[in-house]
Amino acid sequence: MKIFRFLIGVLLWSGFPGGLYAQSTPTDAQEVDEAAILASIEIFFDGMRMSDSSMIRPLLTEGAQLFGVGSDRDGVVAARWSEFGGFLAAVGTPKQDVWNEQVGNVVIHTEGALATAWMDFVFYRGGELSHCGVNVVHFVRESEGWRMFSLGDTRKTDCADMAMKYPLQPETHIHR
Repeated sequence: MKIFRFLIGVLLWSGFPGGLYAQSTPTDAQEVDEAAILASIEIFFDGMRMSDSSMIRPLLTEGAQLFGVGSDRDGVVAARWSEFGGFLAAVGTPKQDVWNEQVGNVVIHTEGALATAWMDFVFYRGGELSHCGVNVVHFVRESEGWRMFSLGDTRKTDCADMAMKYPLQPETHIHR
């Protein structure tokens, strides 16, 4: 009888159909999704660095939104929303000062056709530290693959610690 109870316990613990506990190891499909999302993030920031909005545009859904969370001059915190059109125009304008955003500590969560990527970032303009914060990117899986429908960030200028973690690189580099 003890062996029978032991075997039942092992089956329930292992996730045998009808078991009480789900296993939390990533599936092959989750790993493929995460790799595709990381590739999109890398292409996005490569496009920014190379002033090539044509690299970014296919990654976005129709009507994709940007938002920033921060304080105004009076210290009032708010989210400010905008269309990607202005951002794409700014990215696509050739500039002397390269926009180079280094990201790290990327955490991706997926559930069906929805995914969120949360990451630290340090933004360098023309090789100089500009600001840092956190990006959050929302993705939807469409027939073309994972596409961004919103990208938000926070911004601060006290970035010495983050700049040490995510130093300027000549190319987009997702620090793990």
